[in-house]
Amino acid sequence: MKYFIYLFVITFAMMGCESKEPVTIQNFDTSVWKTDKNACKNQRKKIFEELNKEKKKLEGLSQMQVVALLGKPDRVMLEGRSQRIFYYFLEAGAQCNTTNKNEYAKEGKKLKLRFSATDRLVEFFQE
Repeated sequence: MKYFIYLFVITFAMMGCESKEPVTIQNFDTSVWKTDKNACKNQRKKIFEELNKEKKKLEGLSQMQVVALLGKPDRVMLEGRSQRIFYYFLEAGAQCNTTNKNEYAKEGKKLKLRFSATDRLVEFFQE
């Protein structure tokens, strides 16, 4: 029984060790990224390369840290084993046309961020 109590305490202590420092990417303007919802202004595509250069720096970040850097995702999907996927559009496409939905229209390219069940970014790629 003592073993489980120690394990419980250690687990919560480790969860509290997450860095509170905001993540910054050199030459990446987070305000431009955040204000280009669904990439309908085509601003994200221009600054994506700076983010992509630093993707190793993003590995292991929590969902909250990613949202602080990139803003609320354009889409969120849940996968098996409690994994969550954030999508951020990189270019304009069918997702921008809210008045006349064309089922054959193509959505713009997007950034896919997959988080593990332990809330850590484990995959970063363009779709």
